[in-house]
Amino acid sequence: MRRTLVVSIAVTLTLTFWWALAINSEHAVGVPNVQAAGTAPQIEGTWLLTVTTPPAAQRPPFKVLVSFARGGVFTTSAESDGTTPPQNGTWQMVGPNEYASTALAFVHTPNLMTIKIKGLHRLVSEDELEGVGEAAICDASGNNCQRFPGCSTVQGTRVEVESPSCPQ
Repeated sequence: MRRTLVVSIAVTLTLTFWWALAINSEHAVGVPNVQAAGTAPQIEGTWLLTVTTPPAAQRPPFKVLVSFARGGVFTTSAESDGTTPPQNGTWQMVGPNEYASTALAFVHTPNLMTIKIKGLHRLVSEDELEGVGEAAICDASGNNCQRFPGCSTVQGTRVEVESPSCPQ
């Protein structure tokens, strides 16, 4: 009888643990971050940016997708004009609704190099951001950088979830 009680308690605790883990995982992954009234917007998510480079770059504006993930992971797509490959980096909050990011991309030249992009992003609203950025060419470790002249400006909108219109 005592053994049955111990097994029953162990099963109940195990099921409770897995149920709580599943509930917490559901809220941590794949569920939109719903803002309570009066709270600050969050930058986490994916954004479609339009980047306008400084005149010295002699380059038309281009688009890029960027993602700010929980824990400070920052990733970007290749730029729409194919000039810079995808980048990986990090981000952090630096002020009210302001976030800094630094990302690297490998560039294959006779010597392996990296492009380093540093940005400052400000949330204008829950679904809009603006900011500035600078680029540099660096060694393969992201050090010994030579900054390109001028700063780019960015305007962005959050990528929203849309349900497909396909029949089920």
